[in-house]
Amino acid sequence: MKISVAVCTYNRAKLLERCLNSLINQNYDKTEYEIIVIDNNSSDNTKEVVYKFIETYPDCKLRYIFEPIQGLSVARNKAIKETNSEILLFIDDDALADENLLKEHIRIYDEFKNVGCVGGKIDVEFIDGKPRWLDEKYYSVYGYLNFSDYITEMNSPPIGTNISFSVNIIKNLNLKFDENLGRKGLNFNGGEETAFCKVLLDNNYKIIYNPYAKVYHIVPYFKTKKSYFRKIPKDGAKGRIYNFIYYEKLKISKIFISELWNLIISIMAYIKNIIFLRFSSLFYSELNVRRYFFSLIYLIKNIIL
Repeated sequence: MKISVAVCTYNRAKLLERCLNSLINQNYDKTEYEIIVIDNNSSDNTKEVVYKFIETYPDCKLRYIFEPIQGLSVARNKAIKETNSEILLFIDDDALADENLLKEHIRIYDEFKNVGCVGGKIDVEFIDGKPRWLDEKYYSVYGYLNFSDYITEMNSPPIGTNISFSVNIIKNLNLKFDENLGRKGLNFNGGEETAFCKVLLDNNYKIIYNPYAKVYHIVPYFKTKKSYFRKIPKDGAKGRIYNFIYYEKLKISKIFISELWNLIISIMAYIKNIIFLRFSSLFYSELNVRRYFFSLIYLIKNIIL
């Protein structure tokens, strides 16, 4: 089989329906791809939703896999074990695939040599409206990615909402997602794709960005609240520091000095915005302060002490 699409899901049955609909309606031969749903210990009706699709679309190769151990990296590693395809594509359960998504991922592996990973364009869709205060430069919180208008090589990891890998390469490298990283339930820890792609780059495999391989990431109302943004720096501190130490191989002293310096700069920017009444920039300054503050706290609590 040419490609497997893995959807790792946790308690998002309604959004999962839309995702599966978009994957079933691909502009690609249904005999040449499969959809693997990894249910990461959901408590809603995820299982029933998937089996309804299996019953309704018997011509589609759709599998349901239950993974009881909580964690996105655990679920993704389960998908690696389950696939027998040449390419493994991951798409988030709250994303919608463009009808040419599979074709555009596949053609990069066919047209280029030594490709370990392909990342695609990720647009965002605000289903309940976008708040006026939200600046486009912070869409990255939702996985927004518009790296280039052209197919081009990347020296950094794409976003996991729309990312594929050569199965032969990752299995030859015995490469797995680090289960110390990645989201677990409602915790926003990340960094697993960064670590995974760092190994590919270190082994001289290419990462290619294809803007024609598109998905649309759904943004519900609760993700447009400032409380949602404030939670991300704290939850993401572990992934940030962990990658610096174990994958970037940076010295702890260097990380500490860098994060402390960035915290000081962020605090100064925050104070400056208050003094000059730049209220539109104040919240974003606060997020930067929180980012470096919680990174330092994690470093001190879990590494130095």
